[in-house]
Amino acid sequence: MSIRSRRKFRIIGKLLPMIISSGNQETVKKAVDAFLDVIEDRIEETETKVDDAILLPLCQLARKLLGIPDDDD
Repeated sequence: MSIRSRRKFRIIGKLLPMIISSGNQETVKKAVDAFLDVIEDRIEETETKVDDAILLPLCQLARKLLGIPDDDD
């Protein structure tokens, strides 16, 4: 994992609980979208296809259940 990716995970990991506790639904959706974007990007960076087959569909399911479209496509 690159240093940049690790920094993103750490920053989002620290900010996400604060954002969720704010109670603002739109802010929470944006934060979860950013978090899922980082996860999806990291999955796509790896050479293994197992995580592509298992984790990417889970991210898509989370987006569907939470009503958070993937606008990066």
